[in-house]
Amino acid sequence: LSTAILSNQYVGLCVVSLLLELNSVCLHLRKLLLLSHQAASLAFSVASWATLATLALFRLVPLGWMSLWLIRQQHQVP
Repeated sequence: LSTAILSNQYVGLCVVSLLLELNSVCLHLRKLLLLSHQAASLAFSVASWATLATLALFRLVPLGWMSLWLIRQQHQVP
């Protein structure tokens, strides 16, 4: 990210890639609930659904968008 900011190139792609990390938060919360034997709790259920939602919203959509952009702009990307 710092290289993109300092060179002022591809900052948007780097910011979008930071959205991918929001899914990691849900994954870690879910894993902590599993390790604390809270698998039958409402918190675990919410964390599981949040993990699925953030997977689709913050991982699959941005990665698909970035891949499509790179394919369309491959002649301009060094």
